[in-house]
Amino acid sequence: MRELKNGLACITILAACFALAANPVQAEERTKSQIELFLQDQNAVLKRGSFVDISVKSQDVPGLFGIQFELVYDPDLLELRGKDSVEISEPFQAWVIKNDPEAGRIQVAATRKSLPADAAEDLPLAKFRFRTLTGGNAEVSLQEIKAVDAVPREIQLSSAEEPVVEISIKDPAANVGKDRREGGS
Repeated sequence: MRELKNGLACITILAACFALAANPVQAEERTKSQIELFLQDQNAVLKRGSFVDISVKSQDVPGLFGIQFELVYDPDLLELRGKDSVEISEPFQAWVIKNDPEAGRIQVAATRKSLPADAAEDLPLAKFRFRTLTGGNAEVSLQEIKAVDAVPREIQLSSAEEPVVEISIKDPAANVGKDRREGGS
């Protein structure tokens, strides 16, 4: 119950920070600020039942203090087993991690443990470990991304599109019997 109250209080604080962000940080040298999504091992052959790690990182984000985003995935192909499958990077403290496995959505809100420098930084933000459930092509995307500095002001991110990772999962059971040829012996 206490964790729920703390989580709701943090969501309220983050929402107030975003509402107060009347002066977005906009400088010409900061136009490349992005939050990116990475498949940890892009060369891995994923089979049903294997694990895949997806990372969220910031690139050239100045003074990042708070971050909020939603990770959306296909729950028919990927399973996020719970909070143990989510790792928030060391400089940050997660205030909210809400997983809706039926809808394939996980919401994350985190703040820095200490005040950041104003210089643009490349930072790991979080890592998610999924288990593959069946064969197919799955997409994982970041949505509803919001970032603030310590003032608080909203940080404008240059990503016009939502970051997406595509995952191809092979189902060995689907190939059983396909190598046999028709005909007699």
